[in-house]
Amino acid sequence: MPLKLIKASLIAFLWLMSIGTNSAQVMSHRLVRHDIEVLHPAISTTLPVRNTLFERQDETGNTTGFFMEVLSVECGDTQCRVDTVTLVWDRLGRYDRIHLPDGVELEKAEGKDFTPADYAKLDAVLSNPDFPLKDLVKQDLSTEGVHAVSGASVSMDKSAYVEGAIWTCQTLWHWAQGDSRQIIRNITGDQYSDPELRALILSDSTGMPEFALEQLIRREDFSEAALEEMLAGIYKDSTLLRPSMEYWDLAPDSIYLPAMIALLNTRGLEDRRICIHSITQRKPRLSTTMLEALPIPNLSMSYKEFSTYLDFLGRFRISSPAMTERLVELLQHEDFMVSRRVYWHLEDLQLSKTHRELVNEYYRTWEDKLWP
Repeated sequence: MPLKLIKASLIAFLWLMSIGTNSAQVMSHRLVRHDIEVLHPAISTTLPVRNTLFERQDETGNTTGFFMEVLSVECGDTQCRVDTVTLVWDRLGRYDRIHLPDGVELEKAEGKDFTPADYAKLDAVLSNPDFPLKDLVKQDLSTEGVHAVSGASVSMDKSAYVEGAIWTCQTLWHWAQGDSRQIIRNITGDQYSDPELRALILSDSTGMPEFALEQLIRREDFSEAALEEMLAGIYKDSTLLRPSMEYWDLAPDSIYLPAMIALLNTRGLEDRRICIHSITQRKPRLSTTMLEALPIPNLSMSYKEFSTYLDFLGRFRISSPAMTERLVELLQHEDFMVSRRVYWHLEDLQLSKTHRELVNEYYRTWEDKLWP
């Protein structure tokens, strides 16, 4: 066995033992080695960094988590103490914890060891995917904070990082939440078949529907089966709609349009706005069948919703006999703001003689109030 492989296996075995896993447990778990390359902005903004990621599987071959040894800090002033630590993720690439070897303590400015409060703060930093310093490189930082372009130090909320250990926070955060995270998610995603991933859209497990959505996008699974599962997932949990828009926007019209029409007919105002915005940006060709399937304005809509929807219909010059009939009826809406908005929409349409007469009658009745 090559020396590098022996070393990697030994590292993994010793790490499992160091966190309290006995030898029987170690033997019942399989470790799979993944040689990875990541872009780590705290180290280099252009050159990938190589490392070894270990996948931990149970006795049935199911992934239970991942871990990787990394250096604790990429120092900005050559005065840092650098230690080797282990980062641990769950099977979805969510940061779980940091493990330090026995006798090792992380160091802050002036050679001071981390306190328990510092470790708690570091754990919070590594758990936060929106770390404020994620877009900065080490040259932007100092032990006192963040450097502006001019070179002067600028103030920053110190609750965002461990005071005196800003380089450590930045270095470890990019390992915990950077490219490594997505690599882990893709490794786990590759273990599922297309039907299994689609079924996970309906999972009650936290983060699993979003994970399944991400992986379906990655596979470009725009099948009829995926359409049905995606809509079922959104009906079950409306918060899935917004992240699902990337999926719908990439889908062909044969999948995209039925989905948008189904959502326009079943969702509330905010969700309909999201769909209308997407359709407006995409500008798909709507067939007569699709036009007839669009929702017809109804009395339950607020003025704001009427206005948004009529803007959408007008922009695409969307009209159908059933929709025109309904809009003419809404000229009698008890809310004058709504009926006036409907009037201005109908005024621009090609109408039958009967409908045009009703529109003209509305004009004669409210002529003095039609302009704000």
